[in-house]
Amino acid sequence: MRCPQCHGQQFQITSPGHLQCTTEVVVDAVPPGMGANRGYTPIPIYGPCNRKYDQQAGEAAEIAFEHARQSAKIRADEDKMERKKEAEAQTDLERRKYAALLELKKAGNPGTLPRRVVGQYEYTLFERWLGKSGHEVYVDAEPAWPIGTFRWEWSGSHGVDHVEDLATGYTPSGRYVPMQYGTEGDDVHILYRKHRIRKPGYDYSHGPLPTSVQLVEGLERAVKSIRRPKHND
Repeated sequence: MRCPQCHGQQFQITSPGHLQCTTEVVVDAVPPGMGANRGYTPIPIYGPCNRKYDQQAGEAAEIAFEHARQSAKIRADEDKMERKKEAEAQTDLERRKYAALLELKKAGNPGTLPRRVVGQYEYTLFERWLGKSGHEVYVDAEPAWPIGTFRWEWSGSHGVDHVEDLATGYTPSGRYVPMQYGTEGDDVHILYRKHRIRKPGYDYSHGPLPTSVQLVEGLERAVKSIRRPKHND
């Protein structure tokens, strides 16, 4: 028999078919700074629930409580199974990722595309003498396997951030990189380390991060290219 109010199971019979809950519950609290409470949180005061109810209401409360408990257990089991499936999927993706990276490394990392990006800004004496502006110098950056198009940020003049959809790759050293621009980790001048991929916590309306699935599929495409049989002319 449960109390319809606090769901406690302690009670006393006040008359035939009628009960009063005696379960201890929080009935009040001492606010911070009041009385003996010198802390920063309220101190709960306990006392009996004292809810009066009849036997029929107690039985209905028992049924409702058990139904809620069973429903909560089913949801918890479903959530647990879903988390297990997600964990297994991530484990499988990690296994596939490292298997592909290992095979590609053994083969000399075939399938990577070259990246030539702006590395620095030069202002020669001749340009100064003619009153011209400087010029950008391109350098070779770490090549990467293409994995799709994703959103990147870069800071323009006056600190204004811009967002672009850029062809994105994954390097043998394990970095996400824009294929046509430098980013952190590339050997380029600090002024050109502007492009950065969207990170969790940003507004996702600007575009998603590369997923593990897309990364693994990109690497496995590179693996298939080296496994493809070569036909003699």
